[in-house]
Parts: sequence; structure tokens; C-alpha cells
Amino acid sequence: MSFAFKKARMYHLPHNAIRVDEFNFLIQCLDTSRRAYTAKELQKLFFIEEVVNNKFAIFHPIPAKNFSDLPSDVRDLTNKLKSIKKRLSAPQGMDDSLFKYLKKNKISSVVDKMISDRHRLFTMFKSNPVEYIDDIFALQYKPTKTWRGNWAETTRDYIQFLSYCGILPCYF
Repeated sequence: MSFAFKKARMYHLPHNAIRVDEFNFLIQCLDTSRRAYTAKELQKLFFIEEVVNNKFAIFHPIPAKNFSDLPSDVRDLTNKLKSIKKRLSAPQGMDDSLFKYLKKNKISSVVDKMISDRHRLFTMFKSNPVEYIDDIFALQYKPTKTWRGNWAETTRDYIQFLSYCGILPCYF
């Protein structure tokens, strides 16, 4: 038997759902008495549980470092902001206030502000995850992406994989 994959079909395999230990951890976070979850509920649940149980830095070391006061993506932020500063309007996904701040200030000041905002908000989130979950999800994590947008890519793949395995309902 053979299978043919057509390039035009654009298959999306859950490529971010690669860690067995994370997969097992996320299964344990699910309330088996619940009939269903929304994707947004699972995004919040998984992020809160990973941070509260000190798993986030293990499963996601690069984003965890980026929430510190010494992030690993300073060069990437700087380069992206350089190209955005030349634009006449904010690109999709960039907060208008950040774009205005970029236009009025040096790129290094904007990078420092983004790093400071990340670190401050993540510290607040760790102190009270339920209270600050919406704030951290609204955080401009990258110049054109909030933390919700970034985290959604990872959790989407785990949610889909959990559905493929029959652990969560499959809505597609």
C-alpha cells in the first residue's frame, strides 16, 4: 500500500506537538468531567498550568528566556523594528501605540521597552496567573505578534494532536 501526498493540498501536521513529556503533562491538566473545551480555554489552561508547575521553561526555553530581563531575541527585535520604522503605517499585528512610539524614538529604546514590558508582565502573571492571563496574552511579544498569537500556534498543534488521538473532541 502507498500513500500520495499532494503538495497543493497543504497538509498541516501538528509539528509543534513534539514533546512526549509536554503531551503527557497537558493530558493531566484536562478535567475529564468536562464534555468539551474551547481552543481559547485550552490556551489559557495550558499556559497557566505550565507556568504554575514550572514546566514552561523546560518545554519552551526560548520564549521563557525572552520573558526574562536578558532575552535571546534582541537582534531579531532590532532588525524587525528597523524594517518597520521605514513604513508609513503599522503592519498587521502591531499595536498602533507601539508603532507611534517606534516612529518617535530610537529603535534601541523600543527594544528596551518591549523587553521591559515582557519581563514586568510575566513577573506579574507568575504572581497571579488567573488575574493576569488576559494581560499577558495581549502583550506585544514580537513587533507584529502578541503572546496570544505566538502561544496559539503551539497549543493549536497540541489540541489538534489530542483530537487526532481521540482525547479531545474533533471539530474539523
